[in-house]
Amino acid sequence: MEKRIGTGSFTMGLALILGIISNNAAISSSTGGDGNQPILYVTDKLFDTSDDKSLGLPLLDTERTVVYHATDQNWKFCHTPNLMVYNDQIYLMWSNGLRDEDSAGQRILFSVSKNGIDWSVPEVLLSPSMISDDPNMALMSAGWNVAEGVLTAYATLAPEGEFAQMNVPQLWALDSHDGKNWGEPYKVVRGLFLEGPKKTGSGWVLLGQGNERTPLFLYSGEERTPHRWQTAHISNGPEAQGWREPSMYLRPDG
Repeated sequence: MEKRIGTGSFTMGLALILGIISNNAAISSSTGGDGNQPILYVTDKLFDTSDDKSLGLPLLDTERTVVYHATDQNWKFCHTPNLMVYNDQIYLMWSNGLRDEDSAGQRILFSVSKNGIDWSVPEVLLSPSMISDDPNMALMSAGWNVAEGVLTAYATLAPEGEFAQMNVPQLWALDSHDGKNWGEPYKVVRGLFLEGPKKTGSGWVLLGQGNERTPLFLYSGEERTPHRWQTAHISNGPEAQGWREPSMYLRPDG
């Protein structure tokens, strides 16, 4: 995906997404829960750090498709995209603002594709007015989840300029049993989230921010969209402060 503010275009390139870490020293210094073991392991000479374009990896053949094109007369800002596969189709959601990032009225759009090239006309998935009467509210795309045949869409709600404030943002969700018809939105939990729940071996996990400096790690054993969450302890404590927009990585050993 590429956002080009000058032309207002919003494009999507589908490919195999590789997590590339270019600094091996950073890997060896990252620690796990016991403070000693590395979080990630990388085979020696896997990356060529002298090649700043590809790190020595083969480049993928990709195609670019315009999903949404802004003009001076419509909503101009697009960011925080999230993808999910449901019923053999690709679902894409993103935040869509009138003028700039996270401004009042920012809504969530979505589009659907069977092949990643041809996309449906974008539709409004969720807008602040569907949740709140406050005209200063904005929504931020927070991902998808599929469980028990139900597609769930998530979005974080907060007043303009207050997404990073403690106890202000709220995670909301709405469900669909067919990917076309949607139920009423409902509040899930407080906090700033950019991704939906992730399934682990022991249940569901939400990873986000409580405020600008503190990570928020929640878990639940419920299926579908859990309504009862517990706060998990993050063992590296003060070292974790300062996380911004974290994303979860599940290790092979769980």
